Amino acid sequence: MKFNCGLSRAEKRQIKYDKAVEELSAEVERLKEWHDYFCWWPTRIGKNDCRWLETVERRYEEADLYDFYGIVTELVIIKSGVEFRAKENK
Repeated sequence: MKFNCGLSRAEKRQIKYDKAVEELSAEVERLKEWHDYFCWWPTRIGKNDCRWLETVERRYEEADLYDFYGIVTELVIIKSGVEFRAKENK
C-alpha cells in the first residue's frame, strides 16, 4: 500500500527557517530607511541639537541578517551606524 506521509521533519524545519529569514529580511530593509523613533534618553541629532522625550527620525547605515548554525532561533540582526534627524512637520 502506498500513501503520502507528508513533509519530513527536515523539510518542515527548512520551510520555517525560510519564512523567518524572509520576515527578518524585511525588518532589516525597514531599519535602513528613515523611521520614527521616540527619544527616551537625550539624543544628539546634530551639532548643538539634542532631543529628549520627543519623536525624531532614525535609520541605520548598516543592518545585516546573520545566521548562526542555520537555526531559526539563532537569526540575529546586527545594526551599526545610526543616524538621527529632526522629524519634519508635514
